Amino acid sequence: MGKDSFHVSFSDKHIVEFENTKEGISYLMQSLEEKKHIKQKTRIGVESTGVYHLPLVATLSRESWNIAVINPLISSRAIQNDSLRRVKTDKKDARIIRTLTGQGKGYTYRDTDELTLSGALSERFFFVPLKVREIKRIIIFSSTFTSGSIFITIPGPPP
Repeated sequence: MGKDSFHVSFSDKHIVEFENTKEGISYLMQSLEEKKHIKQKTRIGVESTGVYHLPLVATLSRESWNIAVINPLISSRAIQNDSLRRVKTDKKDARIIRTLTGQGKGYTYRDTDELTLSGALSERFFFVPLKVREIKRIIIFSSTFTSGSIFITIPGPPP
């Protein structure tokens, strides 16, 4: 899975390259339907590649395809164990990801809305303690001066 394209292994010998664009993803879905793949019975394995795999998995997920996201470390190790030549190619990656998906590797992709909520909650749990710590610092700092020496205004919601 790259910025511009991705490879799909329909079988060990039939590997197709698609553009990593809306049109390329649509063409993949059309190919899956032409090959009579059933959404409920087909598991599509995708290697996690930072942000490059997200348009594909989000689109396929919205269309009710079952997506397995595979850690690149797992696929890299599988390639190393697969042959004496430890050269990584896109076609070899596609074959290995197909094999790993068939073995049940990877985690099931969750919808992007759920991921966004999960990220927001993580940020909240990170920033709330920072805010509390800073408020405590302000209180400690202000208590070192005589009463009335410092005024702290913490903005609230507008009236």
